[in-house]
Amino acid sequence: MIRVKTFTVQLIDAQPDRIRICRIDGESLVTVVVPREDLAEAKSLPNIPQRGIYYLLDEDHGNVSRVYAGQTTQGIARLDAHKAKKEFWNKAVMFLDDDQNISRDALDVLEAKAIDYVRTHGSYETDNSATPKPYVDPYKEEAVERLHERILFRMSALGYDLDRVDQGPAGGLPHEEERHTRGGTLRQGHRALHRARWLESEPLETRAEKRGRRGRAQGDLRRFGRYRRARQRSRVPDAQRRGGVRARRQPERLDRMGKRRRRNAQPSL
Repeated sequence: MIRVKTFTVQLIDAQPDRIRICRIDGESLVTVVVPREDLAEAKSLPNIPQRGIYYLLDEDHGNVSRVYAGQTTQGIARLDAHKAKKEFWNKAVMFLDDDQNISRDALDVLEAKAIDYVRTHGSYETDNSATPKPYVDPYKEEAVERLHERILFRMSALGYDLDRVDQGPAGGLPHEEERHTRGGTLRQGHRALHRARWLESEPLETRAEKRGRRGRAQGDLRRFGRYRRARQRSRVPDAQRRGGVRARRQPERLDRMGKRRRRNAQPSL
């Protein structure tokens, strides 16, 4: 059986790189793609719902390098504050619906899912420093999950893949990069995953040899440390060696020399 979804895209002013309004047959959710420079014109569009979530993107021909996710109850007008305070984004993708279709608590849960997704997927940077933890109504949780899946589907259909992971040079590990957030700098290299992939490609005997070499080196260091500490404990201080020891040995040497001289000085019989 072939499953079909009809995805309708309206191009404002017949320009493919400017404002786009997207809908899917049988769904009330409206998607609006707003370039940063067209925000003033987008706010004047009629019959656009006010409640939903949005993504601020720094993208170049579908390659997303930085993302911020948030919610709005003001529709497209919410982007005014972000245009004044956030410089990185050049495109906003908004998913809006009527108030009766998205309650306020469902909106909070939907925003938390969107933020958690961009913080744990892909190799792009994110400006979301933490994931909210709102109350989840168990009777609405499944509906919110389905809505989030629809949003991810539309993002992919528009060419903005939130699961994309940059690959490093041929034969190398995936590219590691830093994610800058308001809370600091996070490493987004998935080091444990990359280390596991590298170990899988390495022969077992090579790993055993490396472990044995490392163990021998550590044993040598421990033995050298014990030897060095023993030498330090048995070493005689310079002052005692130069003054005290020689001073104690010198009279005995002089006495022997004196006896030898006296013995040599006696007349022979």
